[in-house]
Amino acid sequence: MQPMELAPAVVPHLVSRIVLCGGGGLDSRSSGIVFMISPRVSWIEHPVGGGNTSDRPIFHSRHEPHTNGAGMRVHLNCGDRNMSHASLALRFGTTALVALLAGRGRKPPRGARPFMGLRAMRAFARDPALGVAARCCDGRRRTAVQISRLNCQWVERHLAELPEWAPAVVQQWRAVLDLLASGGAPAAGRLLDWAILHGIFTDLLAERGVSLAEVRRMNRKLALVERRMPVSEDGQFAEKILGVQDLRRTAVRAAFQQAGIDLTEVGQFFRLRAELAEIFTRYGEIGEDGLFHQLDGVLRHRLPEVDDAAVAHADLHPPADTRAKYRGHLVRELGGSEAGKRMMVNWSRVTDCTRNRRLDLPDPFIADAKWIDLPDPERPRRRIVADLFNPPDALTRIVAEQLNEVRELYDRGRMDEAAMVLDTIRSMIGRLPGVGAIGDFHLWDARVHARLASGDALERLERHYGDAQVDFSQVVDRVCILRFTGLTPPARIESQIMVGKALAALQPELGAGDQSFLDHAGYTQLRRGQFAEALATLERAVALAPREARIEARTHADLADALRAIGRHDEAASHLQAAEQLQLNHRLLGEHAEMTCIVRGRLAACAGARREAIVWLKRASGMLTPERAPAPFVRVHLLRARLPGGAALGATRRAVEEVRAARPALAACPLLAQVLEHWVAWTTGEPSPGGHPDKMFWGV
Repeated sequence: MQPMELAPAVVPHLVSRIVLCGGGGLDSRSSGIVFMISPRVSWIEHPVGGGNTSDRPIFHSRHEPHTNGAGMRVHLNCGDRNMSHASLALRFGTTALVALLAGRGRKPPRGARPFMGLRAMRAFARDPALGVAARCCDGRRRTAVQISRLNCQWVERHLAELPEWAPAVVQQWRAVLDLLASGGAPAAGRLLDWAILHGIFTDLLAERGVSLAEVRRMNRKLALVERRMPVSEDGQFAEKILGVQDLRRTAVRAAFQQAGIDLTEVGQFFRLRAELAEIFTRYGEIGEDGLFHQLDGVLRHRLPEVDDAAVAHADLHPPADTRAKYRGHLVRELGGSEAGKRMMVNWSRVTDCTRNRRLDLPDPFIADAKWIDLPDPERPRRRIVADLFNPPDALTRIVAEQLNEVRELYDRGRMDEAAMVLDTIRSMIGRLPGVGAIGDFHLWDARVHARLASGDALERLERHYGDAQVDFSQVVDRVCILRFTGLTPPARIESQIMVGKALAALQPELGAGDQSFLDHAGYTQLRRGQFAEALATLERAVALAPREARIEARTHADLADALRAIGRHDEAASHLQAAEQLQLNHRLLGEHAEMTCIVRGRLAACAGARREAIVWLKRASGMLTPERAPAPFVRVHLLRARLPGGAALGATRRAVEEVRAARPALAACPLLAQVLEHWVAWTTGEPSPGGHPDKMFWGV
C-alpha cells in the first residue's frame, strides 16, 4: 500500500486529534493574543500535498521509501511539540491504530469525516472551549471531541485485528475524551499539553487584570491596523507581525493613531503578548530550566507503563530488530574518533573507509546484518591497464550500482538523496582500478550539484575532463550545467554556445547530443526574451530523431514555453502533453514538476485562467522542495507570488530569501536579485524594470 492510500482515513483523525495532543500556544501569524490548541495549524495550507517549508499540508504526499521497497514512510508535518507523556502516547498510539486499520482497507464512519477538513481543523484549533462544531460527511455537525470519539469507537470495534497493545491505547483514548466532554480544558489542566498551557494563559490574564473580552477587542483593532498598514518599497510591512519594537516606526504609530488606538494601551498589550510567548516557549525547553520540568511535580501526565529508567534505557538501546541498533552501536564505538570521521552513512548503507568494508541496511526492521569486505585498495599498478579491458571487479560493480541509484534519484527529482549517494561513492573513488567509473562519477556529481545550486558544479565537471582536448560532448555538458545555475543561465553560457555551434558545424550528422545542445541553446534564448530565435532553435531540436527520453521531454516542454511566449497556446498545450507522457512513462518525476507543470502554469496564466495556473503551480510545489530542487522551488513560488491570490506574499518572500542565502548559485543569480529588489512591482503585476519582453513573468 502506498502512503497516499491512507490519507482518506488518517486525515480526519489528524483534524480532531489536536484535542488529544495539541501543543498549545499563541497564534504566531497574529499580532494579537490568540490562544490555539494547536499553533501548528495556523501554518497548514492544504489537506494533502507535498509542501514542506511552505504550503504545508495536513498529510504529506512525499514518496520516500528509504527501504528496499518492502516498506514506506508516511510523512506528517501537522503536529506540535509535546512534553506530556499522556499527549505523546495518545498522539502516536491513536494515529498508529487508525493507520493500521486503514492499511487493512477499513474505512472510518462518515460521521467521523469533516466535510471540509482543513477549515474544521482551523476552527477546532482556535476553540479551547471545545464547543465549535463542523459539518461532517453524514450531514451532522460535530465537535472535535465528538469526531474523535467516533474514531475511537471505530477502532474499538476492530480490536481483534490490532496489536496486543491496542486495548490499552483505546482505554486511555476513551478516558481522556470523557474527561474533556465533562470538564473541558480545566479538567485536563494537569494532563494534556494544550490544557496545561491554557490554564497558565487564563491565570496570567487574571493576574494582570485583563479579561478575554478586552483581549478580543484589542485583537479586532490590531487586525484593522494590519489591513491599513502601508507597504513600503522593500515590503517591510507586508504581512508583518507587529510588536513593541514597531511602535518606534513613524508609519506604525500613524496607523494606530488613525485607528484611534492609544499607543500606551497597545504597548502594554504587546508586552503581555511577549510575556506569554516567552512562557509558552520555555514550556518546551528541554532540561531542568524548562518550565515543563519545573511543573512536573504537580502534573498528572505520566503513564504507569513508562518511568524514567525506561526512558533512559531507550535513549541508549534502540530496538534490537531495527537498523537503528547498528547505527547506535557505531556512534558509541566510533563517535569522535578518526575512524568515525571516515564513515559514510545514509538511510540504507554504512561504508567504513578505514577498514575497507560496507554494511548494507536496506530494511528498517533487520535483526542481523554483516559487513561486506571491499576489494583491497593496495593493488599493483601493472593491473590498472588490464582493468580497462577485463570485467569490473567487486568495487567497480558497487560503484556502478550506486551510480545507477544516482541516475534514478536524479530522474525522480531527489537531488539531496542523490548527493548523499555520491558522497558515499566519493570515499571509494581513489581505490577504483579504471577511469570510466571515475569519469561517470564526476559527471553526475556536477549534474546533481548544479540542480542543488551549489555554485561549484562547473568546477566539479572540470574534474571529469581534466586537461582533455575540448570536444563537442564537453561543451554540451558545460552548457547543461550552466543552464541550471540560478533562475536564468549566466552570461558565460553564451561563449560556450558559440563554441558548441562551431564544433557542431564540423559534424556531418545531428545526434542526441546535438538535440540536448540545441535545447539548452533555445532555452537560453527564451530566458533572454529572444522568442523568435528560441522558437527556431527548439523546433530544430524537436525535429531530431530522439535517443533519450529525458532530453526529448525537456525539449518539448521548452518549445511549449516558447510557443506560449508568442501566444500560440494550442500548439504549446500539444507539446506539453507530449512532454508529460514521456516524463510519466519514464518516471522523470522531477522534470515533470520542474518543467511541464510550471510551463502549464505559465500557459494558463497567459490565457487568463488564473485559478488553473495556481493549481498547476501548487502541483509543482508538491515535488519541488528547497532541499531537493532549490532553484525550481524558488521559481514556482515566485510565479505564484506574481499571480493575485496565488501565495501569501510575506511568507513566500521569507522562504525564497532563506533558500537564496543557503545556495550560492541563487545568491549570485541576477534575475532573482532583480525580482527581490522590485518585489512590489513583481507582486502587483507591473512590467519588468529591465524591459524583458515576457511582460507577465520577466523571464522567470
